[in-house]
Amino acid sequence: MTYKELHQDFVLNSRNRWRELVQELPNDDPARLKAGFGEIAVSILGLTHPISDESLGNALTNRPQGWHTFSSDDWYYTTEDRNELERWRGDPVRFNFLRKFAQYDYGRILYSGNVYRRIGFDERWHRHDPGTVFDLTLPICDLGCMLLYAADMADWCGDNLDIVASFSYSGLSGRRLDMSRGWFEHTAVYKSESDVYPSQVHCYSVRQVRLDLRRILLCLLTPLYKEFAGFVLKPGLVDHYVYQEILGNYPLGR
Repeated sequence: MTYKELHQDFVLNSRNRWRELVQELPNDDPARLKAGFGEIAVSILGLTHPISDESLGNALTNRPQGWHTFSSDDWYYTTEDRNELERWRGDPVRFNFLRKFAQYDYGRILYSGNVYRRIGFDERWHRHDPGTVFDLTLPICDLGCMLLYAADMADWCGDNLDIVASFSYSGLSGRRLDMSRGWFEHTAVYKSESDVYPSQVHCYSVRQVRLDLRRILLCLLTPLYKEFAGFVLKPGLVDHYVYQEILGNYPLGR
């Protein structure tokens, strides 16, 4: 199998695992994310052995915003040989408190170098009616942090490794662009012209992620925002969130 096929197989398995988790929930349970969700996945290419607990811990305890630490009780093993970690905040028993605050994210980490996130829009945090807005800052921060996590894991596992990344969004129809923080300085209303932004697979070296994260995010996300009535993502907006919100909270390197 090609690296794209292997990555897509991991994403498909992660989707199926999430479906297993929600299948026992009531049909109207918000943890089913029927209002929409984002999906981000990364895989490290070139690993010759599984990631160690130490390497994974070193990468994940250097936390940028938007992701809990590896040592947190959020994560739990799902296999007897302890080669897979999972976090599902929609669990009505394990995370009942967080469910009160619309936190239904799902995360999965394989020691083979794969990380998956399914992220609900959590609109109640921003006081919007479900299905009405799309926070244009979230893809920048979520995808940027995910790429940096993969770079950290790769740094602790060896040299000259590459990162495969993909992302998609569902439930976009009728949503308009807005910002939960800052001021969205546009008089026009930018509504989505489609319901789904499909996944595409991309590959970057760790060096590229380290040195050119801004350009990578701009290239990856520009087509997504064009789905909102042709909205043009400005480099200055990406610069701000990369340097202030992501790198400003993220200890780079080992």
